[in-house]
Amino acid sequence: LGDVAMYKLQAVNGMAVAFRNLFRFLLEEDEIDWSQLEIASKRDMKNDPHPRSDVVAASMQYFGGTFLATYHHRYDIAEGMLRNFIVTAVGNTSFLTILTEGFFSGLIAAARHRERGDRRHLSKLQKMKRMLRQAASSRGTKWLHQAFLLEAEELAITVKNKRHSRIQHAYSIAILTATQAGCIHEAALANELAGEHYLRHGCKDLVGTYFVHAVDYYRAWGCKSKVTDLKQRRKKFLKHLNNPNRKRPKGLQNDGNGNYLFGITRDAFTGAITTRCAGLEAFADRTRNDRGGCGSEDVLMLGSEIGESVGPSGHFADDDEVSVLTDIE
Repeated sequence: LGDVAMYKLQAVNGMAVAFRNLFRFLLEEDEIDWSQLEIASKRDMKNDPHPRSDVVAASMQYFGGTFLATYHHRYDIAEGMLRNFIVTAVGNTSFLTILTEGFFSGLIAAARHRERGDRRHLSKLQKMKRMLRQAASSRGTKWLHQAFLLEAEELAITVKNKRHSRIQHAYSIAILTATQAGCIHEAALANELAGEHYLRHGCKDLVGTYFVHAVDYYRAWGCKSKVTDLKQRRKKFLKHLNNPNRKRPKGLQNDGNGNYLFGITRDAFTGAITTRCAGLEAFADRTRNDRGGCGSEDVLMLGSEIGESVGPSGHFADDDEVSVLTDIE
């Protein structure tokens, strides 16, 4: 029993350290080392498996690598990380595992199809979309926006007229439902992918506010690495970003200090402001003060549906438990 207890302690500790490192990457407290991630993505799990005591933490590391690489469009790395996540998570039928495999496999397949034109990738995208729809129908529609985003990506590939309103409508539904679900990082991603679609096909006039709203949502979530990424890559389309009078995307409200946050509520008696969706800083603060005896060098990275009540990160904070203001220049 003592060995079992120690194994559980090591597993939880490894997950906590990995979460902390992911937060540090997203908050730009540490620079993402893509060369190390690439090495991890190429690990041969058959000939070089992880020790059984490290499997849980390793699974979360690959999960985080998949998250980082996909959001930063490093699809070679994302593909390898996801493959290793699936291997280490084998036998785990949790909803989080299903969502990870379905959502990220679909996004990677869409990118691969665009790169190579291989219809096997399109078939994979369609299969993952159906899997997520089925999962949502049986385990809760809160995550249906992920299936909607894969559907938008599918239409962006298959509809010949790249300006067709069906594509725009599909991305709009994905953005709206992600916002309603409180997953503003995925609302940000949906805006970003929509902007990339129109830019890729020479439809600059339809890019509109997609990149601006992507920055708004990433900023509200506290994801500095993506704010920096978009400012560097899509600066031309962010000219109105700092206009104080522009319309903000759905769900973001001014807290009174110029910070546009998600799910703001104001106490009728005290005027105190809280936010329904805790940002990355709130969760990073929870892990900074408890290193658990492991240094950040022990774990490469980890990811999850941060700030949500489903999955390993659910115990860090409830929606209404944390109020956080982000500070992204």
